[in-house]
Amino acid sequence: MKNKKYNILIINTLYYPLRVGGAEKSVQFLAESLAARGHAVSVATLGTEQVLTKNIFNNVTVYRLPIANIYHPTQAGTARSAYKFLWHIKDIYNYNMYNYIYKIMQDTLPNIVHTHNIAGFSVAIWAAAKRLGLPLIHTLRDYYLACPKTTMFANGKNCAKPCLQCQMFSAYKRQASKHVDIVTGVSAFVLRRHLKLNYFPYSKIKVIYNPYGQHPIERRGLPTSAGIRFGFIGAINQAKGIERLLAAYAKVRNAPGALLVAGKGTEEYMQHLTIQYPDTSFEFLGFVQPADFFSRINVLVVPSLWHDPAPRVVLEAMSYGVPVIGSNRGGIPELVGDAGWVFDPDHPDELRELMEHLARNPGIVEEYSRRALKHVAAFDADTSVQEYIDVYHSVIR
Repeated sequence: MKNKKYNILIINTLYYPLRVGGAEKSVQFLAESLAARGHAVSVATLGTEQVLTKNIFNNVTVYRLPIANIYHPTQAGTARSAYKFLWHIKDIYNYNMYNYIYKIMQDTLPNIVHTHNIAGFSVAIWAAAKRLGLPLIHTLRDYYLACPKTTMFANGKNCAKPCLQCQMFSAYKRQASKHVDIVTGVSAFVLRRHLKLNYFPYSKIKVIYNPYGQHPIERRGLPTSAGIRFGFIGAINQAKGIERLLAAYAKVRNAPGALLVAGKGTEEYMQHLTIQYPDTSFEFLGFVQPADFFSRINVLVVPSLWHDPAPRVVLEAMSYGVPVIGSNRGGIPELVGDAGWVFDPDHPDELRELMEHLARNPGIVEEYSRRALKHVAAFDADTSVQEYIDVYHSVIR
């Protein structure tokens, strides 16, 4: 049974070359790793054309479906509020996407259906899988099922529970979660949060962390002899906590080393940061390749305010020997473990004090750099893929 090969249909909102963040990278890595192990793997994703297309990339058959809604998910940032509302109404149960997926399932004849991010598809695709009697696995990567924005973060704060509007959008999704045979989460936190909200009442549960990937480690951060350089990389917005980092760094005595900020933000928000923190000495790099960025810093700071389920950047930094200071939100503490430091962003002095302490004691950073390399080995890519295969084994009758 362990050597059995499966025909797996993976469903995710976006897929290469349409990639926004870590979720898409993780799904692509899983699909290609399964194919490399001899499994037949198909991916259904949303395309940008109004016709169904099919191609093969790295031994994975990719079906790109036309979006049966007002706009493509990648256009959500520029859509009008009224259009967004109508989009989410349609996305409660999108019967058109049900028909598309049902036909693809008939075409590919999978014996495993594995869904990930399903915004734009809706939970209707779960009903299609169950109509055909197919085992259904779902991986939680955000809070889409409970919150149309996927973050459960509004007005600068985390939502303790779904608001009335979110309850309206999510009631049917919660009911539909009974179709899922096994639900996995990229952190224990994201699993617990959904279970507390009464999702997946009949599902088996399992935590499977995202793999960090297997790449040669040629650079292990910057030598500490020139002072400690702190860094931030990722989307630059309020939820990511960039303002807490800038405010804390502005108060660090003697401003050791430097603070490097890489990533993208809206022009309006970047102007806000310039006005709000005019005296904070940091270097904005724009978009930078991760390997280049991690070679220029000693410590990565992940100051998220929202409950980020499992930011890939934590493990990516550690795979280069760069330890992490992370907020105590979402799945971040699970990933940081004993190879970094955790602070409460509601108490800004904690971050300032940590940065000052490390700046005065560079030997600690060197020690934690070695810890990071050891710690990240537990998130080995082969282990993660095998855990998913074991889940497939367990659900096949």
